[in-house]
This record gives sequence, structure tokens and C-alpha cells, in this order.
Amino acid sequence: MMTRYFLYLAFSLLTACGSPPSPISSTTTTNDVPAPAGTALIPQVTPIEVSVRSYNGDLMEPFISPDGQVLLFNNSNDPAINTELHWAWRVNDELFDYQGLVSGVATSSLEGVPSLDGQGNLYFISTRSYPQTLSTVYRAQLVAGTGTGVELVSGLATAAPGRVIFDADISHDGQRLVLSEGSSAALRRHPIC
Repeated sequence: MMTRYFLYLAFSLLTACGSPPSPISSTTTTNDVPAPAGTALIPQVTPIEVSVRSYNGDLMEPFISPDGQVLLFNNSNDPAINTELHWAWRVNDELFDYQGLVSGVATSSLEGVPSLDGQGNLYFISTRSYPQTLSTVYRAQLVAGTGTGVELVSGLATAAPGRVIFDADISHDGQRLVLSEGSSAALRRHPIC
């Protein structure tokens, strides 16, 4: 069975070239409104429809590896379902072959929002230790669909219970981690404290 998905690959396509993208500097935006000096603009990319052969579940939070060969994603974040990391191998620009769960990282807690740097370090969100640490960002070394050395990324605890980092994206060089933090409906849907 084959399932079709629309993925917005702007960031992923920019990082899939094997080296970090260089910013496009401009003094005007596409609407001819002056942009602040030194502003980096990301070019617009048209979404493409891709298929993941042999996968028929929900496909959420997609990420294309820096080399463009691996699609990482999580399944549904419905509280009745164990949200887990999955991976698929690239066949061509529009087709991936489902490989299964990312082994070595799963728990009975939520694992989702995968991203990968150029050295194979997998970053993801997990609620496994939130009640004790107020932290949700983990990393592991990813090789052939297996995560090893799973560890909490230190220094990223939220300021108070009820706040959570729910999204993280690592740069190609592994030096910058972009985070989203908040107290969202996700906390009510996935109680973690």
C-alpha cells in the first residue's frame, strides 16, 4: 500500500545539498517593501507531493536528512496513540520507501519532531522525563534507522511547570538549535506534568 503526502520542503531542500545554505541578502522583499539591512530572506519553494510506499498511517513533522536520502517523521500525536519516530529511504524526488520505526529511541512517552545535523546527530522531542527535568529535547546518534546514546540535551529546561519546548530544529553544522516553547493545547492533549 502507498500513502501520499504533501510536504513543504523549503528548509529541508535548502539543507539537503550537503552544506548549510548561505543566506540570500536583500534590501527589498518580494513585495517591494524595504527589508532591514542585512536581513536574510529564504527563497520560496513550491511544495511537492511525495509518496511513502508501505506506510499508511499519519505522517507528521517531516524532516529530510541533510544528504536528502532519509525522510524522518512522527506518526499521529493523538493522545490515544503512542507517538513515535519513523523513517523512510529516498527512491527519487517523489517517492520514499518506508523502513519502520527509528529503533533505540522509543518509550511509552511521546517522541516526535525529528531533525538531523550533518554528522548524524538526531534531535527530537520526548516527554519521557519532563516531570523530573522540565526538559523535552533529546539527541542520539542515528545510523541506518537506529538511534544510540540517547541523552537529554542539557541546559534546555523550561522556566516553570506547564511550559514546554515542543519543537527543535538543529542546523546542518550542529551549532545552532532553534526551539519553540510555550504552553499550548498540546499540554492538555498530552499531559506530562
